[in-house]
Amino acid sequence: MINSFTPDKFKHIPPNIFGSGTLSKMYWDFAQEFYLISEQEFKNGSLYSNYVIPAIIFYCSCVEANINEQLAIQEGFVHDCEEKNKIFSLKKEGLKKKVKLSFEMFRQCAKKEHINKTIIDDFLALAEVRNAFVHFKPDWDSNLFNWPMRLKAAFQKSEIDPKVADWTVVFCSKIFIDWTRDKTKSILIKFFGITGQDKNDFFKENRKE
Repeated sequence: MINSFTPDKFKHIPPNIFGSGTLSKMYWDFAQEFYLISEQEFKNGSLYSNYVIPAIIFYCSCVEANINEQLAIQEGFVHDCEEKNKIFSLKKEGLKKKVKLSFEMFRQCAKKEHINKTIIDDFLALAEVRNAFVHFKPDWDSNLFNWPMRLKAAFQKSEIDPKVADWTVVFCSKIFIDWTRDKTKSILIKFFGITGQDKNDFFKENRKE
């Protein structure tokens, strides 16, 4: 296997694809935990919550992980070398290109109707916010009220009502985390529909009240 290894102490243990091999459900549950914590802070009167940032990161990671998992499964069932190479290359693509191409590939395999482009565009706008937080690069030489251009779509789509000028705070609002959760769930449900995954099982809450 390319670019991987198995520690000697684990070589006698059979792999379990439904254990450590799947992370998307775990990422969703992480995001939900942060979402619920932020919701409590908003109920207590806060305008912004620091828990929104990790929620955004895990919501986006959930979508990418689920696509990667389905690509890995698809690769295992494909015997045509050209198709295998296509999937292998797709797994190495950046998030934007991977989302678009994967949706189209699985849609064609399932012989489904074309997918509403808005659903994908909304998620890609969200992914730009995630990238801005994860790869934070402040430009101290420019006007600090200028926001990164990549955030323009997410700002307009989510209809945030900013109370401060700093984008790193604005995107930590209740409006944006609600929009994030809604758009992430929408794209996952659409992807589940063309890959045959059980949405009810995936979104089942694991936490105890």
